[in-house]
Amino acid sequence: MKFRRRPRYGRFVDTPRKRKAAARRQQPERDSLPLFAELIAFFQPTIDHVMRDRADDAERQEQIDRDRDARLWRSVRIDIAALPRRQRRLIRALAAAYGGPLNAVAYAYFYR
Repeated sequence: MKFRRRPRYGRFVDTPRKRKAAARRQQPERDSLPLFAELIAFFQPTIDHVMRDRADDAERQEQIDRDRDARLWRSVRIDIAALPRRQRRLIRALAAAYGGPLNAVAYAYFYR
C-alpha cells in the first residue's frame, strides 16, 4: 500500500496580524450597543486568551485529523486482509498503478 505521510503543520504561530484580526472581530460587538460598550468589553476575552484558545484548538484539531486518518488506514487494511488471496493480488496490482492522492480518504474510496 503506497501512502504519503500526513504533513505536520507545526504549532500555531501568534503574529501581530492575527492579534489585530482578533481585536477587529471583537469591535463590532462593542459598536452594536455603544451605551454598553465598556460592559461588553469587560466580558470579552482578552486577546492573549483568544490566541491561547486558537493555539489549543489548532493542536487539538491536528490530532483529531491524524487519529481519523489512522483509523481509516487501519479499517482499509483490515478489509483488504479479509479478502481472498486472488482479490488481494488484484487490488494490489490496481493500487500499484493508482495515480491519485496518497492519503487515507482516497484509498478508502479506491478500495471500497
